[in-house]
Amino acid sequence: MRILIIAYYYFPHVAPRASRWTALAEQFAKIGHQVDVVCAKTSTKPLSAVKGNVRVHYTEGGVFEAIRLKVQESQKRVGEIPVEKRRGRQGLKGIKSMLGRTIQKAYNLTWKKTYWPDFACLWFFKAFKTAQSLLKQNDFDCLISVSHPFTGHVVGRYLQKKYKVPYWLVDIGDPFCFVETTPLNNAKLYRKLNTQFERSVFNEANGISVTTAGTAKIYTDLFPESGSKIHVIPPVYTLKGPLKSGALSIKTGPSPIILLFIGTLYKSIRSPQFLLEIFDALRIKSSEDRVELHFIGPVNDCLDVFAPYEHHIGKSVFLHGEVARESVASVLDQADVLINIGNLTSYQLPSKLVEYVSLGKPVLNLYKVPDDASLLFLKGYPAVLNIMESLDRIEAADALKTFIQSCGEMNKEDFTPWKEPYTIEKITGKYLDLIVGQ
Repeated sequence: MRILIIAYYYFPHVAPRASRWTALAEQFAKIGHQVDVVCAKTSTKPLSAVKGNVRVHYTEGGVFEAIRLKVQESQKRVGEIPVEKRRGRQGLKGIKSMLGRTIQKAYNLTWKKTYWPDFACLWFFKAFKTAQSLLKQNDFDCLISVSHPFTGHVVGRYLQKKYKVPYWLVDIGDPFCFVETTPLNNAKLYRKLNTQFERSVFNEANGISVTTAGTAKIYTDLFPESGSKIHVIPPVYTLKGPLKSGALSIKTGPSPIILLFIGTLYKSIRSPQFLLEIFDALRIKSSEDRVELHFIGPVNDCLDVFAPYEHHIGKSVFLHGEVARESVASVLDQADVLINIGNLTSYQLPSKLVEYVSLGKPVLNLYKVPDDASLLFLKGYPAVLNIMESLDRIEAADALKTFIQSCGEMNKEDFTPWKEPYTIEKITGKYLDLIVGQ
């Protein structure tokens, strides 16, 4: 089978969709399928490459996207600045330069208020042109469009209308039209268009895949005429390899107890506020000074959340910024407790949870809503501490202290079954069953 994948995020991007679809595309190729991927270009990659027997076609996104990426890149370098230099820049708030803040503000007040369907809209033109060229040269059996961003489905829809590929699969990592907490465009201006266009995508697609039952239910209620096309395919375990000699180390002493959060922080939906409050209370109450809190990933607009705890920064709290995907397994391996911060929505499941449980690591799960998808996913997991963010921080700190002390008593065999449903072979098989079994 010949497969064409339209995915804005792909290797070497560090993003959940990039990790998922890089692994899936390479697995498709490994078992004998021919795979082409059209994705967004990064500054370090040529316009085409072959990786894992997958032909990858990198396309540019336009001037506004280049500016956005520059600003985003400057914000991701938080962890690269030594703590002593941070203090020389007026603490954490000094990390974002005045120029960066000015550019970001101008971007938010102008382009961000007008683009549709999302920040990647200008990528549509290059992506469509590249994919169209591939469709003219080859007979593809399957077209797969991937979101986030939703622009990938816009490309897919116009390609499908013109070329009628036998099977068009719409793969949704993050929902589009009904998102309220972090709308992907100016909802006041485009709410009706968002719903109409996504409905047309569902109507014209042969199949739709989502990662949670909660997302599937909302879409089925919203677009009942397409309900039979919607299928749940969970996150996939994509990490490769054990801890390697010379790999990135986050250990700061001979035997620290490492609490690790890995992912992207946002003040509105995934703030570290409660976690920092718990950690601060734990440090005050406990004589155990080996406990450290580490963050891997961009902190975005949460710098002022860290500011009151600056006395911990570089001593017991560490901001590492983004790390290369190939280093993630090494970093996770060093952690004693892995942390998940739930979203304000109940239907989204952080993909990193699959990696957490597949490694058989203790998990601290902080959740905001009683029907959080993370609670359902972690139900029955042998080593999890679920804490709702309305709990008193002192009580939460006491619970965390007890949990840390109990982690050394785990039976590793209890975790063996947790990885099996999320292996690349299982998840690839689910996609192929959906496509071939049409």
